[in-house]
Amino acid sequence: MNSNIFFERIHSLQIYSSDVISQYHILNGDTLKGQFPVRVSGEIIVCRECLVDGPVNGETLDNLFETRAIDQITT
Repeated sequence: MNSNIFFERIHSLQIYSSDVISQYHILNGDTLKGQFPVRVSGEIIVCRECLVDGPVNGETLDNLFETRAIDQITT
């Protein structure tokens, strides 16, 4: 896999608090987690909801996930 394409799919976030810097890498699926370079430090967060198909409406994040779960059950 082309490493440039791989890293375009990863979102990194650095959080500064006092003297501590935390780095989080948000990946859009388990496949990327398996391909993520071990040499890169920081915590990995896998987002398994890719919003490719189904409704995306909801007043809150919890409501959005509830709507999507109901859609999966009924279709």
